[in-house]
Amino acid sequence: MIGVRHSTDSAPQAELSGTQADLIELREAVLRFCRLKRPILEAAVDPTPAPDRVLGLRFVRTDSKIRAEVEGGRMLVSGRRDHLEALAWSLPCDAARGAGRVLFDAAGRPDRVQSGSVPLVFVLRESGS
Repeated sequence: MIGVRHSTDSAPQAELSGTQADLIELREAVLRFCRLKRPILEAAVDPTPAPDRVLGLRFVRTDSKIRAEVEGGRMLVSGRRDHLEALAWSLPCDAARGAGRVLFDAAGRPDRVQSGSVPLVFVLRESGS
């Protein structure tokens, strides 16, 4: 199950982590969502309580660049279909060992991510962790 954490320290960011199977499932769900006419995708997240844990993950299609925000314990990721597809393909599902961490933010992808969006960090966890 996908774990989502939100850090609000000096460099705010959100971390989405999962095993290879979890990340593949999320990638396929987002890509399927981009092909369908439904405007919203609710993704299942790890409900284990933790102070920085986000309890909901929602994707919404809009006509703009990707914007990630956390409010009320839930993460909202909105953006154009092609940008959401790029986000899905950037998940480290097929990462070689040690390369399982991807930053998806406005600094690295100004053509796809809105300035002021919470930086997203995708992390591939080993199956047992």
